[in-house]
This record gives sequence, structure tokens and C-alpha cells, in this order.
Amino acid sequence: MILPYRGDFYDAQRLKVCGDLGQVLFTPFDLRDEESIAKAVRYSNVVINLVGRDYETK
Repeated sequence: MILPYRGDFYDAQRLKVCGDLGQVLFTPFDLRDEESIAKAVRYSNVVINLVGRDYETK
């Protein structure tokens, strides 16, 4: 699994316990940079978009 993350690496690091050694890889990305998004999904067959808000916007 490749897990792109925004913000601090230590916030995403707790997800590392979900897989064995070498199965969970983290890569930083920026939503406003198309190149970093393309790099994050380059070798993926399936992409699940979980970017959103934790609170109701309207």
C-alpha cells in the first residue's frame, strides 16, 4: 500500500501497524501540485479518495 499524506509524517505513522514490513509505504503530497499527485498514484491500479473535512461544511 502506498499512503500519500499531507501535513506531519508522525500523524500518518500510526497507520504503519496495519501491515507487515515493507507493505505500507508513505509518500508526501500536495493537493495543489498535480505532479506530486501523479507521483503518488503512478503505480496504482486502484485509488480511493479520502480527502475531505472532519466536520460539516454547510
